[in-house]
Amino acid sequence: MLAEFGGAWSTNSGTFVIDPNNSATGAEANTVSVGFRTNLNEIVRHTFPRSAMSAAAWHHLVAVYTPDPAVASASRIKVYVDGAPVTTTSRQDALVTASTFKVSGTLFLMARGTTSLNLAGRLDEVAVYKGELSSTRVAAHYAAGTATTSPPANTTAPAITGVAETGQTLTCSTGTWANSPSAYAFQWKRAGAVISGATANAYALQVADQGQPVTCTVTATNAGGSVSADSNTVTPTAPAGSPPANTVAPALTGTAETGQTLACSNGSWTNSPTSFAFQWKRAGTSIPGATSSLYDLQPADEGQAILCTVTASNGAGSASADSNAVTPTAPATPPAPVSARMSVLVSGTWQPVTFARGSEGLNRFYVEDYVASGVSDQQAINDAIGAAFAQGRADGSHYAEVIFSAERGEYLLDGPTIKGGTTLGNAQIPLPICDDDEQKFTLVLKGTANASTWNHWNQDVAQHNGVILRSTLTGVATDPSYGVPSIIGGPDPTDAIIATSPFPSGWSNMLLVIDGLQVIAPPNPGLVAVNLKRIAMADVKSLSTLAFQTTAQMNAAKPTNPNGAGLILPKVGNNDNVTIDTFSCAGFYTGMTLTDHLAANRIGILFAKKALGLYGLGGRAFHGASILNLSVEASDTIIDTSVNAGCKFPVFIGNLNIETSTGTTFSDPTNGLVGQINFTDNNNVAPTVSGAKNVRITDLNRVAGAAPSTPVIPASATPFTNPFFRDAAVLVSGGTVTAIAVDGQTLGVTSGLVMLPSGKTITLTYSSAPTWTWTLL
Repeated sequence: MLAEFGGAWSTNSGTFVIDPNNSATGAEANTVSVGFRTNLNEIVRHTFPRSAMSAAAWHHLVAVYTPDPAVASASRIKVYVDGAPVTTTSRQDALVTASTFKVSGTLFLMARGTTSLNLAGRLDEVAVYKGELSSTRVAAHYAAGTATTSPPANTTAPAITGVAETGQTLTCSTGTWANSPSAYAFQWKRAGAVISGATANAYALQVADQGQPVTCTVTATNAGGSVSADSNTVTPTAPAGSPPANTVAPALTGTAETGQTLACSNGSWTNSPTSFAFQWKRAGTSIPGATSSLYDLQPADEGQAILCTVTASNGAGSASADSNAVTPTAPATPPAPVSARMSVLVSGTWQPVTFARGSEGLNRFYVEDYVASGVSDQQAINDAIGAAFAQGRADGSHYAEVIFSAERGEYLLDGPTIKGGTTLGNAQIPLPICDDDEQKFTLVLKGTANASTWNHWNQDVAQHNGVILRSTLTGVATDPSYGVPSIIGGPDPTDAIIATSPFPSGWSNMLLVIDGLQVIAPPNPGLVAVNLKRIAMADVKSLSTLAFQTTAQMNAAKPTNPNGAGLILPKVGNNDNVTIDTFSCAGFYTGMTLTDHLAANRIGILFAKKALGLYGLGGRAFHGASILNLSVEASDTIIDTSVNAGCKFPVFIGNLNIETSTGTTFSDPTNGLVGQINFTDNNNVAPTVSGAKNVRITDLNRVAGAAPSTPVIPASATPFTNPFFRDAAVLVSGGTVTAIAVDGQTLGVTSGLVMLPSGKTITLTYSSAPTWTWTLL
């Protein structure tokens, strides 16, 4: 119970009495009396129900005594509970015994008589006022006594000021806050992590802060609690004009054995280096010619300390840092350049056998040699490719074959893609990198003789061709650093990673040969079957890529995942050798990408959203592509381009056979294609064309002679496009014609025979319409 008592004491001094009046039999049971003993030995008392003050709770009780100087019985007491007045009953009692109250003006808590119970409870914070309390003041006292303090609330975030350069000092404001904080604390952070000891409102920037997001967290505190708010973010730089400074030393990776290759990283540097140089050293002395990020260990290196010095440069200067040192040893198991191994199936068990290497000097590595119990086929294939690549570099042949067993038939790839690492790719089977200033490496992936056949239209099981690499991978996404996920894939890093990679030109200097493989992906694949985007050269002798469904299933629903592609060829600008003997693709969103330096014999694409894609070309001319036979069935767009305006890509397709195309046959909105495309449609349907103004499209279904129909003469001065996709001779006669133009070029004649090539326009300007006759050539 909280109690305040106030009254006018100048005339009738006396004593306040609080009386519970809780007699079980009394007339005033369940009431509370507040009384004042006057100096006339009388009690002025007011009562009110006990229900106004609930049990087991604190209450604010105020009794205001208003005396009558002349007649004590006219004096009054007004009672407030929890800031509000309560209805009271006034009464006046004579003192039973004058000695009951020994001291006038003293507050007593007691029973008034022997039949009343004592007050059960406690008093806290009692205040007595000389003077009456108004109802407004009583209410204000109650409100002040029950109010709680809210914790601080941030209204304006803290702000960092100062120059964001190493060695400069930043200052963090508190920001603005509601609810009157009594204290503030500061904590500076680097990339979200607390900077030890940085707890003042000022912070001196360190070298470690360069290029990192720096913030300050301010914590405001009052009686209601503590709340934190973050400042804006600044990213410190080095002072203008500073050369690079090393923050993490370069590191060597690889096996320290003769014949193995070590790789040296750049390390980490501040001040934005624009280039890096490498120098390998043996026992502190530079090794002549060893200036690449890769180094093949020599017998002379055995037992010597080998390290690499990296020099970083920018416009302000250069700085160098040494890697860790390694001490190479002789190979634990020397390579066997005169023999290789293979496996044969004996009584249901694969048994390794050894045979002498032929006079052709080929390095052959058999995947079956690496398959072990409990080890996936994916790991075995990667191990075989890694061993073949290492051997071909160590013996100087720069050639190796990885052989897949025809008897085995199918290999399961059930693991995730391998991102980054030494291959800078994103593939289940990542292809190794050959530095662009090394000898070109030829790697052959060989299965059976032919793996490019399609399902027959009536076949109700999926086609198996050659040696099968079956992937179970689904639900994968493009990696922002290492490109699209793939089953077999070369490096596909971002341009930022290329700048610091072992092949800064962007090419892995490899000729990849694929012969007799079928790569199978799950339905509606979200990954690339074979990604050769940054491989310098490719020779596809026999390859098929398949989304594993039956013909009926693929025909019922086209793929919808744009990340799916059957074959991504080396990007434009490759090393002048991309050849295809025979390639088939079924059930991928994009069947194959076009590239320059491409010479293809036979390509077949089935159930694709876009059969061929030509993407990402800059504004210049490229060498172009030549395809002798291209068959596209049950697909939407046949050729889709996305090239910059002004780019010209020559293309020659000897015979494009189309069946049941449902979309735009040729989509070339920027008119980047130039050259010749000869096509036939099994349904004798003319193609639909968007753009493609610079490529000659010829319909081989059309026969020479009179046109199958005579077009209606267009309105005067309205261009009309040759609709037959064959060159035509148009005889214009009669009417009053003042001008004839072909593709916007006025011919200088007003009648007679006009030659109109396929895809070009003729414009007649006349006052009265002529007639014309069309003859296909």
